[in-house]
Amino acid sequence: MTPLSIPLGIRIVAWLAILGGVWTLLGSLAVFVFAWSMPAPPDPADAPWQVRLLYGLFRYARLVALLQVVLAAVLVWAGVGLLRLRASARAALEGLSWLGLLYVAAVGAFWWLAWTAFPDLPQDRPELGQTAERIEIALMALTLLLLASPAGATLWYLRRPDVRALVRHDGTVGPR
Repeated sequence: MTPLSIPLGIRIVAWLAILGGVWTLLGSLAVFVFAWSMPAPPDPADAPWQVRLLYGLFRYARLVALLQVVLAAVLVWAGVGLLRLRASARAALEGLSWLGLLYVAAVGAFWWLAWTAFPDLPQDRPELGQTAERIEIALMALTLLLLASPAGATLWYLRRPDVRALVRHDGTVGPR
């Protein structure tokens, strides 16, 4: 199958995976620079658990950056593999999409728990009223929806029967 005969949706998903891999690699480089240039702050034992969790992530920033490098490599591999119509690449991108949705859900849960745990934040000042709180909640919900959209669209597309039928185990096309 020539590159132009591969369905547009597969090409879009594949190239977005490749670009996402490059973007993730650049992000990991930023985390590496950050992790090696900044000393780890002391762990505040009396701080709320949300703050201690963030300190823990900072303490393991080098490991996080290394995991980002692995994720970047898998994204690029899967994107190239999908362009070659490899079933393993389709399965990898589907798995990464599910992980992406799980990540967005975890960020949303963490944000909500952190946001409601600190009563002295500006959103709790009486003079602001409930309008500011509602706006902040709506903006965060919209942000989470936007973050989840690419993974959701990828899952919807890759799980379609016509895409599954097109992508075979050995990279050839046609019915099984």
